[in-house]
Amino acid sequence: MRVGIVAGGGAFPAEVATAAQAAGHDVYILMIKGFADARLTRFPHGITDIVDSDRILGLLRAASVDALVLAGGVRRPPASTLFAIATSQKKRAIVRRLMGGGDDHLLRAVVTMFEEEGFPVIAPQTVAPGILIGAGQGGAVPFLPILQSDLQRAKDLLAAVSPFDVGQGCIVSRGQVLAVEGPEGTDQMLERVARMRRRFRFGRPRETGGVLVKAPKRGQERRVDLPAIGPRTFDNAARAGLSAVCVAAGEVIVIDRPATLAAADRHGIALFGFEP
Repeated sequence: MRVGIVAGGGAFPAEVATAAQAAGHDVYILMIKGFADARLTRFPHGITDIVDSDRILGLLRAASVDALVLAGGVRRPPASTLFAIATSQKKRAIVRRLMGGGDDHLLRAVVTMFEEEGFPVIAPQTVAPGILIGAGQGGAVPFLPILQSDLQRAKDLLAAVSPFDVGQGCIVSRGQVLAVEGPEGTDQMLERVARMRRRFRFGRPRETGGVLVKAPKRGQERRVDLPAIGPRTFDNAARAGLSAVCVAAGEVIVIDRPATLAAADRHGIALFGFEP
């Protein structure tokens, strides 16, 4: 299969491309200017602005891709930028679809538009086996039973807020909810908790412990934007004083698995895959 990878920022697009090639697929990288890593040019590729829909579709058609994978992060363009280039009523209607809701709405609209143009969108794990985290202990550090109640509280919280298209993660320590992930993302949430703990906001000087829990939202479009963790997750979790990172098994991507497990072990933080 000829797989087109729409590449945003980070190391994930290259990891998907390498794994897809190892699985016997041909790959073509559509690099989003300003986001995609320049090292992706070692693969067959094209480069485009995120707002240039005509070029995006033209490059994909010229490359004769059979299916698309969306990988890597991008920032949502301002509505004013999109409307400025929308010279036709059809394009203005597309912009309204894109800007009409939160992140989950945006991703669903992007998927729909690609598929309406004849490009089926598939999940990264379809062509890159092994990028999801399985159930149970992931690294050398065990998940302690004492953390189970914090894990359950975090799972209940994420289930409750998921209909509001908020985030895919939260942090709980000793039964207290320290943070819920918003549009800023996991790393910034972890930094927020680290700052609060440094300022003794919780009445327990130098308090440590607790869990970061990540899982997809209910009804989330699982072909794109599954939660992900990587080495930086554990670096930031260590600064926040956490004991474990817990993820929904089979529903969370691990970026650079060897480096991620090494970071978890180096910081003495458990990685645990729980049954959704």
